[in-house]
Amino acid sequence: MDDFRELYRRIEYLRNNGIKMKEIADCAGMAPSILSSLYTTVLPTYFEELKNCSHEEALDHAIVLVNNISKRRLLSILPELLERLGKMEPNMQSDRKANPFLDHLQEEILLSTTRVDNICGLYTSYSLSSSSDCLKMEPFIISLSENKEYIRIGRLNAYGEAQWGMGVTGDPQNFLLHVQRKPLASIHAGNNLSANPILPESPATARFIYRT
Repeated sequence: MDDFRELYRRIEYLRNNGIKMKEIADCAGMAPSILSSLYTTVLPTYFEELKNCSHEEALDHAIVLVNNISKRRLLSILPELLERLGKMEPNMQSDRKANPFLDHLQEEILLSTTRVDNICGLYTSYSLSSSSDCLKMEPFIISLSENKEYIRIGRLNAYGEAQWGMGVTGDPQNFLLHVQRKPLASIHAGNNLSANPILPESPATARFIYRT
């Protein structure tokens, strides 16, 4: 369907010209996670499936990959969605100080919420202690934030303190955690926890080795 291709091209055009997915979603009148699901999962899959099957079948195969929008809902809002995004144009202010890294990071944080279903849950993590020759074991919880705009990370550290932070996932093999050591602590490189799953113990539990 040409409308789906036009929707994808329009979102791509706006993103490539510096508009964040959240701003596009606000203009479209939908949750950022839904628009991200359409752009990163539903539409690419639909285009690929069209090579081998009909429009209806391709859409059916694509829409089942997400759980935040139905086929009926998508088809009903598509005309209005195209109209809203068609009126949106990038803001070409010359005095705007661009920060490509932060823009890309914020984009990935939002897109990560569409990939979190398979990793939400409780985990056991292991890390080398900085004060002794010991291996610390700490529980983690990974879930969506209440507003569903980022991945929320909780950790009960070896000293019994609950710490909260956020996570970004680019693909199933890499997951970046950021946890603050103390409430209102400043962000610095030492707080970044780069984690990779090692030897899953069960569907709900996996072990992590990370460096603080």
